[in-house]
Formats: sequence, C-alpha cells, structure tokens
Amino acid sequence: MKDNRLLNLYVTLFLILVGFPAYCQSDFDVYLKKYPKENGVFISKKEKIDVFIDKEGLPYFESTVYEEKIYLNENFKYFMDESIHYSSFTEISNLKPEVHIPAEKGYKKKVITDITDEDEHESGIFHDDNKSKVFYYSGLVKGGKTLLTYDEKINNPYFFGSGYFASYFPVEHVEYIITAPSDMEILCNLFGDEKDKVVYSKVVKGKNTIHTWSARNLKKLEYNEGGVPVSTFATHAIFRVGNYKAGKEDKYLLRSVDDLYEYYYKLVKDVNNQPNEVLQNLSDSITNGRESNDDKAKAIYYWVQNNIKYVAFEDGMGGFVPREAGLVCNRRYGDCKDMSSLLYKLLNCAGLPAYYTWIGTRDIPYKYEEVPCLSVDNHMICTYMSENGPVFLDATSNENPFNWPTSFIQGKEALVGVGEKEFKLLQVPILSKETNHTIDSVFVDLKEGKVHGNGIIQYNGYSSFRLRSAIQNMDNSQKKEFYSSSFKKGNNKSTCGVDSLSGLGNKELPLEVFYFFDIDDYTKTNEDELYFNPFLKKYWKSEQINTETIKIALENQYGMMVTSYVQIQIPEGYKVQYLPKNMEYNYEKFGFETTIVQNAKSVEVTYQFFQDGLTIEKNEFEEWNTFIKKLNQAYSELIIFKKV
Repeated sequence: MKDNRLLNLYVTLFLILVGFPAYCQSDFDVYLKKYPKENGVFISKKEKIDVFIDKEGLPYFESTVYEEKIYLNENFKYFMDESIHYSSFTEISNLKPEVHIPAEKGYKKKVITDITDEDEHESGIFHDDNKSKVFYYSGLVKGGKTLLTYDEKINNPYFFGSGYFASYFPVEHVEYIITAPSDMEILCNLFGDEKDKVVYSKVVKGKNTIHTWSARNLKKLEYNEGGVPVSTFATHAIFRVGNYKAGKEDKYLLRSVDDLYEYYYKLVKDVNNQPNEVLQNLSDSITNGRESNDDKAKAIYYWVQNNIKYVAFEDGMGGFVPREAGLVCNRRYGDCKDMSSLLYKLLNCAGLPAYYTWIGTRDIPYKYEEVPCLSVDNHMICTYMSENGPVFLDATSNENPFNWPTSFIQGKEALVGVGEKEFKLLQVPILSKETNHTIDSVFVDLKEGKVHGNGIIQYNGYSSFRLRSAIQNMDNSQKKEFYSSSFKKGNNKSTCGVDSLSGLGNKELPLEVFYFFDIDDYTKTNEDELYFNPFLKKYWKSEQINTETIKIALENQYGMMVTSYVQIQIPEGYKVQYLPKNMEYNYEKFGFETTIVQNAKSVEVTYQFFQDGLTIEKNEFEEWNTFIKKLNQAYSELIIFKKV
C-alpha cells in the first residue's frame, strides 16, 4: 500500500511540474500590469501531503512542496537568498531549486546545485537543533522566475503543522492537499484577514479522502517594526489529526485540549517524581522563618531568579521535556522548562501547591480550545495556587517581582497541569495602566535666562523592572552616559546628572531617581516680557503614525501612565501675565490632560498621559494621530511673565 502511495505522490509531482509551463514575456507583462507596485508574485504555491500509519499505529506525513515565483523589478536581488528550515522532527529530501531566465523564446532553466546545511541561531537561544538548507538563486534577473520543489517527512504526528496561504508577495494561487485514510479525521482551523477566500473541498478515492484547501488572489502581507505578530493577520491554516484507525483499533490524536494535555503529561510524568534530600534541605533553608505560604513561595521564586541563569537550550525533545530539578540546581542554569522544573520541585518540597504550566507568548494568537496542538504554545512557567488566586511564576525574567507575570504573557491562556487527568485553563491578567505609572516631579527656578531644576522621577511596574535591570548591568562610565542623556529637559543644551537612586536593590519597591539639570537659552524675552514653555519633557511628541507606511496594528508591551508635575518659581520682579488654558483629549485607549494653577509664589503645571491595552488597531490610527496633534498643541503653549 505504501509503495503505491509513494508512486502516486511522484506521479502527482510530475503532473504538477508539467502543468506549469514556462511563461513567456507576455505573461510577465500581464503580472506587471496587474501588480505594478509589487516586487514579485507567487504564481503558484502547492503542498501535497500524504498521511500514513506506521507499525506502532501512529500517523506520519510525507509531503511535496512546489513554489513558483516571478520577479517584476530590480528588487529581485533582495530575494535571491533562500532557505528551507528543518529540525530533528523533519527530513528534507529531493530539494531542487531552479532559476528560469527570460530568453528569446520562453525561459532558459538553471538548476541550483550549491546547497549547504547551516545551523540556525535564533535570537535569545543558546542552542537548538533547528537547521536550514541554504542556497542562492544565482543568475536571477528582472522578469525571471524561480521554481522550488522538495519533499518533507514528519515522523512525529504532534508536529504536523501549519500552512500559510499569504506571503510577502501577492499570491495568485495556493493549495494544500492532504490525502488521508477515509476513516481519519483531518481537522483544520483557518485564521487571517482573508480566510474567507479559502475554499475547502474533499473527494473520496478508494479508501482515501483527498482534502483540499485552496485560495486565489491573496494580497501581499504587510509588516512593520512594532507591529503585531504576522500570525494575527496572515491567512493560514493549522492542521491536525483527530480520530483515526490503526488496523481495526480506534485511535485519537488531537481532538481536544484533553488530548493535548494527555500528551504533555506524558512528557513530565517521570520528571521530579523521586524524593531529593538536597532539594528538600534547600527548600527548607529558603523558607525558614517565613510564616505564610505566600512568603515561602515568594522566597523560593526569588532564589531561583537570583541563582539560576536563564539559557535557552532546545534540542529535539529536550525542547519539550523539563530536566530534573536537581540537575538544574547543580548546573545553575536552564531554559524555561528547567526553571519551571526547579520551581515546581522546591515549592512542592515546601508543601505548596505548584504545577507545571504550558503557555504561549503574545507572539502566538491562538486559544487552547480552538487549536489544541503544539502550535498553541511555546513557553513553560510554574503556577503557584495561592489562597488569593493563581500566581504565574516565570523565572526566566529576573526582574519581575512575585505576583507580576512577565509582560509577554499578559492576557494569555495558561494550561495548568494539576494531575494525570486534571488540568485548568487560566487567564493571565493584563495589568492595568495604573500599575505602570511613571511620576516625574520637577522644581524649577528661572534666573538670568537660565533654567535650573531638580527632579524626582518614580518608576513603577514594568518600566521600573527593565530600567533597574539595565542600570545594574552598566559599568560606571555607561551609567554616567545614560544619566546624562536620560534626564535632560527642554532642549539639546540641557546638562544633567543624578544625585542618587532609591529602590535599585529591591524589585518590590518603586525605582526613584533624584536628578538635577540646567538649560541654557530656553527662556525668551521681549522687552518686559519673559516667555517660558513649562512642558520640559515632551512625551510622545513625535509618535505620529505614518498611515502610508504603517499598514498593520501596533503592539504595546504594556499599558502605562505618565504624570509630569512642574513647579515654577515666579521670577523675582515678575508677575504672571498669561497662563495657558487647561487641555485634554480622551479616547478609551489613550489620552492626556493638562492642568495649570497659579499660586502666590509659583505656577504648578501637571500633565498626564495614558496608553491602555496591548494594541493600537489599524482603525484607531487616525484617532491616535488626532491625540498626538492635540498633545502637540498643548506643548506649544507658553507661560508669559511680565516685569512688575
């Protein structure tokens, strides 16, 4: 049976190739007319996948990939490097890249044979087993095409995967074809802005069913720095196997979250299930003298944060199975699973309810119940069940205090493994903007055209965590340079310095910086009038969104508030002649307010901004730009003092 299917696979590939003859120059003209502003077009993208059952009754997948692209302008040179990614879970074979160069009649074909295997080094990963087959489309020219075919085999059914319809070029036609036994349930979830263009069909052929998902005329994917992850808007599918038969036996793979959790539980059930005297003694020493369970949990969490270095290390199933807590403790380093393993063990040694927890970072937009497969998460933490509710402990960050989730898992679903058959789906909170409040208090004297001031700035929440960590990792010269640029006020002639810091060594306290500054040539005079702009730090002044270049929603790391308070001593021999009017602009996700009050000897200016939520959607860009415009209008206002 398998040999027949393989024969069918290669026959299909042959037909696919024969079915796409070389395009003549007139075809190039057609695409250029249809896509005059694009660098190229995906003429066709096809993947044909055949599903088999191995001797152990598990599915595996053999696929053939075909891609054809045409390049419409001189920017082809930016697309000549190509790579095919794989790992220990996949096998790549029969890789055949080609360049088709326009000739007098049709195209001249050039087969690319210089293909190298290279290790991938993803940012933040010390080691993993991801590799790429890398090649270069040498000889490519404007109007040329590239054809790419290769075979891929996936041996582990849990790693069967996703297929993207949209791409960095517009796509004329894309197709995913899965041929599987008719008694096998093939499940598919569609996502993306153009998912309504995807057409599904199925045909029964003998004992097999051919499932086809196809789409035509998909727009190019837009992306910009600071934008939401591509998977939140790119049209794509997540495929998985549900029920199936192996011989006469009914089997199942990934029908629901229960099935996914059963697989995950198998990966951790044999880890940390034996007593460990060394870890028990360590847990006892860390929690000694602490009365409440929360204080004990906090002490253990801080110990792991401070003593275990986060090193991402992914190699085969080592990227999914936590290492023994004793090994992690001895090594003094580990990845997210390893740090979770040590937290889990130390907390349980202290008699505290703690559980392995799987979670996706905000790069992944799916929920467990809609996509119960390995595509739904990429991270592991430990959940401690306090009497006041769950506490999500992610020791990969040594900045966050107890009961503060790392910012990149805010709002995400957490799969908490309670027991062999029991799990909980819990929601990580999105922390309010008020918890991330920066308060800058400035006291100003105006003398002889100079501005002299002292300030106290207090950072709370995520802003304080990151700044504290950054300062602690700087040497003295770096700190001096950082301070001299961070606390300037008014204009580029400002000089500043830091007197002292408070809360640097305690992550549970706000970080306070006591600083001073001087500004030359900031005030303006005209006869007996003195002009002063009280908005010494113009937050978000240049944050206008260019709607011509920014095409997708923007992502915020966290909601935040900034309050700036400026007290200006009324200069000797002057009185206040003009105060700007109070201004405000409020939208549900961002806004500002200014308040200006005159006292006997001073003028007090308070201006406050907020940004709430984790995204600015595309349909909110104009609202945001109106907000920035109004804010800049407020910034342009002056206080006028007049000689008495």
